[in-house]
Amino acid sequence: MYLKSPFRVYDETKKTMKKNQNSTVLCSIEDIPPDSAKGFTIEHEAQARRIIVLKMDDRLFIYENRCPHVGTPLDWVPDQFLDESNSLIQCATHGALFRPEDGYCVAGPCQGQSLKQITFKVTDKQIFV
Repeated sequence: MYLKSPFRVYDETKKTMKKNQNSTVLCSIEDIPPDSAKGFTIEHEAQARRIIVLKMDDRLFIYENRCPHVGTPLDWVPDQFLDESNSLIQCATHGALFRPEDGYCVAGPCQGQSLKQITFKVTDKQIFV
């Protein structure tokens, strides 16, 4: 989401914080290896919002890190979001599988539901939400 209020962004693995008055810089697109995903937590007005950034086939996708079935985070190990084939997002709680390109659940207890997409923009190789 491209927001015009101050946010603090925490990198789950580096625990770093970046702040910007007009938008939130998550990371550089180069910080996300090809065919992988990385989790972030955005803190805003005392509420945490966990998100996932995926880079698949040189395309970026950003979703809320929340299973539509029971609301739990999708990862049980930091940045471990993809299934064994490295082609689908997998919920660690019940094994639901989601397509990276649209977040649609193709298997599992929430089949037919979708992950919540987060609007973003890339400027000078930086990912903004």
